[in-house]
Amino acid sequence: MTPDDDEMHIVLDLPACGLRAFFYWGLYVELCLRPRVVIDRVYGRSSCAIVGACILCLPPDRFDDLCRRVQQANRTMYIVDSWCQVLREVLPETAYAHCTDRLFVTAAIMGCIPSTVSVFRDNDHLFEVLYASGSIPFVTTGPRIAFTW
Repeated sequence: MTPDDDEMHIVLDLPACGLRAFFYWGLYVELCLRPRVVIDRVYGRSSCAIVGACILCLPPDRFDDLCRRVQQANRTMYIVDSWCQVLREVLPETAYAHCTDRLFVTAAIMGCIPSTVSVFRDNDHLFEVLYASGSIPFVTTGPRIAFTW
């Protein structure tokens, strides 16, 4: 893919952050207000991997409804449960295809050493990886944006 001269292609690297994921969703909404910005890839862990899936599969105007649904679904202190439950209802059946080779999720699947997954067989596999990503406690820095040419 050759970037158009009028477009700014970026890569988002969103660290694990729990509820700070709402801030990163706001960052995405702001980026979408700039018509030249194209998000090529998203790297994420924990709740930010979930936000990454939303960024790649849903328009930004779905944010308010999505947040409301997550709050209604939240029955525990573990927000990843609520996000995954709601995403199973709202993401398209082809979410895994939208995310393959564009969403890079760090996850510890089946208790293994953390690894990055970017190819998803189907939506069930995507949700398995997103859920597993929420079980890794990372100490990370703030978000990073990289420009691609």
